[in-house]
Formats: sequence, C-alpha cells, structure tokens
Amino acid sequence: MAFVTRGFWLYLLLLGSLAFGSDLENQWQSALKSPSSEQTEKWKSWITLAQSQNIRSAEAFYNLAGSFWEKQEAARSVEALIFAIQNRNSVFTSWKDLTLLTSLQQNLLNQPEPSSNWELRFNILKESHLKSIWLLGLSWLALLTLFLRFGLKKNQMLYKIMGTLWLLVLLLGLSLDWLTKRPFPYAILENGKEMIPIFSAPQAQPDKMHELPSGFIVRPSKKQEGWIFINEPVQGWFEDRFSLRSELFKY
Repeated sequence: MAFVTRGFWLYLLLLGSLAFGSDLENQWQSALKSPSSEQTEKWKSWITLAQSQNIRSAEAFYNLAGSFWEKQEAARSVEALIFAIQNRNSVFTSWKDLTLLTSLQQNLLNQPEPSSNWELRFNILKESHLKSIWLLGLSWLALLTLFLRFGLKKNQMLYKIMGTLWLLVLLLGLSLDWLTKRPFPYAILENGKEMIPIFSAPQAQPDKMHELPSGFIVRPSKKQEGWIFINEPVQGWFEDRFSLRSELFKY
C-alpha cells in the first residue's frame, strides 16, 4: 500500500486559497523535494508553522501520513491520515481517504477483520462534516417538499411521510451538538514494528488470545490498572503502554 504525495497542483491551489507566507511556501517545496528519510520531519515542521498561523492543511497531514508509512511507522501514519480526513473541505474527498484508511488497515492485517464499519467512519467525520451532511440533507428535503407540494396532487399519505422526515431531520439537528462533543471511541495500537499481544485477562501471565499489529484501530471499552479492554475487532486485554497517545483518542 503506497501513498501518492500530493504536490504541485494542490500546492498551487493551497497558495491561492490560504495565501501562504514565504516561509510556508519554501518549507512546502523543501518537503516535496527532500528524500523520503527527511520528509517526516519536514512535514511536521510545516504543519507546526502553519498551525501557528491558524492554518490546517489536509494535504500536509496526508503527505505526513505517507512519509510515516514509508518509514513503517504505521500508528503515526494512521493518525495523520485521520487528521487529513477531518480537515478536508469536501465530505466526498474525506470519504475517498476513508477508503484508503480501510485499505491500510487491511494491509496491516486481514484477520480479524479491521474496524471498517459505518460507526468508525461516522466518528471520524462527525466533527468536521456532520453539520455539512445535515445541511445537505435539509436542502434536499426542502426541495422534495416543494416538488411534492406543487408538482403532485394532494395526497394525505405523502404529507404524513414528509412530516415524519422533517421531524427526523430536525431531531438530528438538535442532536448535533451532543454528537460532536462525544469523545472519539477508538484507539490506535502502537508498538513499532512489533505485534501487540491481546490477552484473555488483565493479569501478570494471562493467556494470549490474539496478536494485532501497530497501527491497527481498536475500540476500547474500559481500563483497569494499566490494562485496556477492547471489544472490536476482537475482545481481549492489552497493556495501556501500547495505546498511541493522541489528542484524537480520549477514552
């Protein structure tokens, strides 16, 4: 699985949309032209400088994810890719990157099946795109209402259906604030190039049930004295030290 570094044309687009200063322009070009062994630090420096100017670039996080992947730092690569997805302006581009995220997880390990379900995708997209999706649905519902109101004969059943749809959309809108404030319920395993053992119980010498790779996304449900229990994609315990420390994951 390989990332394609997104460079020249997207760089020009970013120049026009974000009005980068000369330092950012120079660092971006330097990162693109530097050897793969140096790119990680170059992109991290660019992102740090950009954030000091209140700029968050999805392309920079995407390229950082690619550089981490080339260095076989899977956990950091997955983390950076999630940041890229959350900073996309378009939900459709985010969805394309989510497909890449699923491919990365499958590349790490096919069995057990990675966490690629709809709930994971929803939790990644919720902070940046949930309101956009809701507004898009609201717009389509308004157009459909106008079409049914003026384009068809009056039908009591249709009015009931439309009323139900409006109620559901409005309830979702009222729930947005609660949904976006919920902590991200997933974690990324991190142990360099070594596998992380998953045990049957949180004890000194428990039975090992599975091994999962660094960079794999899991769903923790509880903690106990330095151990974390996961229920997805498998059930079992792993040591807390194998969980990536990130602002994304607070459980």
